[in-house]
Amino acid sequence: MIDSGLTRYLTQRRRCPRGNLQTMRYGIFAGGKRIRPVLTLAAGEVFGAQKNSLLQFACALEFIHAYSLIHDDLPALDDDDFRRGELSNHKVFGEGTALLAEPLRAMARYVVEWKA
Repeated sequence: MIDSGLTRYLTQRRRCPRGNLQTMRYGIFAGGKRIRPVLTLAAGEVFGAQKNSLLQFACALEFIHAYSLIHDDLPALDDDDFRRGELSNHKVFGEGTALLAEPLRAMARYVVEWKA
């Protein structure tokens, strides 16, 4: 459910350059437990909210998290070569292209304002 939501929102970025979209997808789908979106959906369920109505907020959190990990791994910060056993984004695409993952942060706002 969460991965399909992330894919749906990413594919709506029609004006996004191909290399930029690749680096964003690599950052989003590089693995992980999706704990933040799962907790968002679970907390909403406790208060009676429908999962579908919370999915956009869960995805927004995951976009922010992925953005923060990509930037954290950059040479100017932690300079990590690997993330979750895979090459870091900047090692696969180059530092300049990894910096272009910045729209993931903006995607969070876009997703929250999404009119399904």
